[in-house]
Parts: sequence; C-alpha cells; structure tokens
Amino acid sequence: MKTTVVAFEDENYKSSNTNVASGFVTSIRLPDRRVWERAKEYAKERGMSIGALVANALERYMEREDEILSLLKELRTRIEAIEIAIERMELFPTHPKGIKDEVIGVKEENLPGFLVDNPWVKILSRRGDEH
Repeated sequence: MKTTVVAFEDENYKSSNTNVASGFVTSIRLPDRRVWERAKEYAKERGMSIGALVANALERYMEREDEILSLLKELRTRIEAIEIAIERMELFPTHPKGIKDEVIGVKEENLPGFLVDNPWVKILSRRGDEH
C-alpha cells in the first residue's frame, strides 16, 4: 500500500482538544498500522503530539534535503573544476614522452656519427618516463 497524504485548510475547524491549534487538518494514510503505533509511542515518550511529531519530521526532512542539494551543487562545481584542470593537463603535458628531434631542435645530420641510428639514444631518452 502506498503512503498518501491529504491536507486541507479549514478556518472553521475547532477541535474538542484545547491543546490543538485550529485552522489546519491533515489526514495521512500510512502503509502499516505498526508505523502509526510506533509514531504514537515515540511522540508520547517525548511529550509531544502526533501533529508536532509530523511537523518536526517534515521540517527536518526539508532542511536535510536542502542541505543535500547544496552539497551536490558544491560537488558538481568541484568536479567541473577538476575536469577543466585535467583537460588543461592533457593539452600541456608537463612530462613529455621521450626526446624528439623536433622538440630539442637537433637534426640527425648535425649529430656525431655514433649517435645516428643508435638504438641506445631512444632507450636513454625514455629513461625518466618510468616514474
């Protein structure tokens, strides 16, 4: 069974209980009678009416929801900032992979003969990339 809430405002409503404020009546359909019994006991232990318990619970729920939404908004902002930072890091790598002739401006014809087509040059140029 679904929980349904029906509320209406009636300025002419007068309760026989003088402790109950007039003006607003609420009807709540609960999924289980045990929920009602538990709520009555909970309210009684704390010296409050069921109406005060429900009002308090609704206020707390709405405050908490507002707090959660605010935190989610903050997290979204932080994630967007991190994504932008990552994109910038990819555009401007701080540790280039290997040494390339065009980057350092050295052309193969300007190198001494023992460096031209030497496989150790590539191996040694990658030396700092492991870390």
